[in-house]
Amino acid sequence: MVFSRIKRIFGRQRAFNLKAVYSGLLPNPLSVKTTPTIERIDPNLLEQVYIESPLVFNAINKTVQIIMSTEYHLEGDEKTVSFFEDFLASIGYRGGERDWESLLDAIFKYQCIYGCAPVELIYAKKSNEIVDLDIIDPKKFDYARDASFRIALDEFGNPLGYVQTLPAAAAVENKIKPPPGVQLMSNQIFFPPERIAHFKLYTVGDGFYGIGLIEPIYKTFIRLKASEEGFANASYRCGFPLVIAKIGDENHDPTPEHIKNALEDLKDINSRYAFAAPYYNDLKILEPKHPEKIRTYLDYYIEQIVTGMGLPKAFATGAGETTNRATLARQEYITKLTLKDIIKKTTKIIESKIFYRVAELHNKAHPNDRIGVPKMVWGEIALEELDSKCQRIVNYARAGLLHPDSAIDEWIRKTEKLPPKPRTNVETD
Repeated sequence: MVFSRIKRIFGRQRAFNLKAVYSGLLPNPLSVKTTPTIERIDPNLLEQVYIESPLVFNAINKTVQIIMSTEYHLEGDEKTVSFFEDFLASIGYRGGERDWESLLDAIFKYQCIYGCAPVELIYAKKSNEIVDLDIIDPKKFDYARDASFRIALDEFGNPLGYVQTLPAAAAVENKIKPPPGVQLMSNQIFFPPERIAHFKLYTVGDGFYGIGLIEPIYKTFIRLKASEEGFANASYRCGFPLVIAKIGDENHDPTPEHIKNALEDLKDINSRYAFAAPYYNDLKILEPKHPEKIRTYLDYYIEQIVTGMGLPKAFATGAGETTNRATLARQEYITKLTLKDIIKKTTKIIESKIFYRVAELHNKAHPNDRIGVPKMVWGEIALEELDSKCQRIVNYARAGLLHPDSAIDEWIRKTEKLPPKPRTNVETD
């Protein structure tokens, strides 16, 4: 009993209630944040790598697919969970373009590609409540800036807002007036901080800009692309070597007409069965020497890209026949840690920047119908085959570590997606 009470008091389900306790305390930081000066890769180029590279395209898609294949649920009191389940089910029908599953998929994918995923919290027209969510293209998204093009910050070092930049010819009317210190261009839409949930995958420095999976390997991709073009040309020359002709000798001076005619004849040599030339014309074949060595450089760049993607090569390339089974098992474990870290970062932002704000505004508008902030709990990531887990459960039972009871029965049925146990059966405890 005592342990249960302590768990209810200090459990993670009540973590966000602490924010309400300390809401009256004003911060007084001494540190100063400044606009980062390090040069970053243009988001348009990052997107181009995702589109052009089969390896990067497959690795990011597999990362997102593995994450999204695992089910999640909300934890909290029954009233709170019911409210947010209805809220998530309505996303995409009251102002946004994507439903919740599509939005969540885009949040993970955009973080991997661009390093960030900005989500707009859409408010109702006639009430100060959040009714929908929609994602913003990261290529058009940035922090609001001052007249010196520095990130506009408040006295605590937090951004004063964000902007969406439309095509240069567009002229927009901002529905929300930007605060003093923010300088907008005519084609920019201003968003106050409470209207944006800013997801960032990895950060450095003051943490303004996120780092995705593509940016660290961008230069490697450029080198791989150049090497692939050279390898393709070398491969072509192996099948269709370049023919070089020396026209004439010391006794036969070539005329421009002779050179021109020989060149025209050589252009068509690939489709000819026979080719004749005077004895004083010297024909040679120019072909690459040891083109197979170029493949070594290609493999090196591929290894670097796979390393940056954070997935085992067998997963990223889809070719696992040469991978040792024990090594692959260890790589699967490391991959799970990487994916769990991405999920943890994302769910924390969902809870603090979306769920908390939705609940806060709802409670202000409906003080007699208050709700809490649920926890978003992700299921266990399973990269193994179902029969592997089944075999482990059987081994645990044979070793006496698992004993038949209703809880074990329910857990196995739930994890293996088996139908529920009929009510007529007698449960043993």
